[in-house]
Amino acid sequence: MSSSPALEITGARVRLGGSEGFELASPDVVLDQASAMACVGPSGSGKTTLVRLASGLLRHDSGTVRTLGVDLAQMGDQQIRSWRVRHIGLVFQDFALLAHLSGLENILLPFIIGPGMRAEREQRQRAHELASSVEVSHTLTRRPHRMSHGERQRIAICRSLVTRPGLLLCDEPTASLDAHRADLVLAAIDRERTERGASILITTHDHAVAQRIGSVIDLSPVAAS
Repeated sequence: MSSSPALEITGARVRLGGSEGFELASPDVVLDQASAMACVGPSGSGKTTLVRLASGLLRHDSGTVRTLGVDLAQMGDQQIRSWRVRHIGLVFQDFALLAHLSGLENILLPFIIGPGMRAEREQRQRAHELASSVEVSHTLTRRPHRMSHGERQRIAICRSLVTRPGLLLCDEPTASLDAHRADLVLAAIDRERTERGASILITTHDHAVAQRIGSVIDLSPVAAS
């Protein structure tokens, strides 16, 4: 395993909304391999933007973003997409499930869209095991419109884990869950770290979640003195 950090962001800035928009300065981040970090802060503080920068979904205008040792600025858009589906597990706030696919198919989506990737027996078995671990096995034949909000969120969690990614980027992964199911999700995520050496960055507004993770970046604005 490389000794380089799983995620390293230094002096990264990005302009959103063109010339009339605003510029976001990302905090510097060093996330070591097989470690976990929480990013907290109010809505609009840049938590989601940080996840998008780290995954290459958003291009930085200056500074450096290295993810799993890769300088994202040196990759083209198609190259980043192909690389991301293999190496990054992403959980979006809106879950990004495909309406025409079943729960199982949504979990296995990386193997459907990833170049050279296929959902064989091993991958399908893992999808079923993940679904069982977060109590959504009963939704695997349903399409998203027949799932509750929390069920859709847990299907999205399973999809982020199914490829055994090196880095998990989870944007508010427990926001729609009760305490019991939030515990199941956090346990499933942490197993990837402890058993497979994945690194984890979670954005959350829940300070109990942040305290459970330990290492925290706080994007809350500093009050003027």
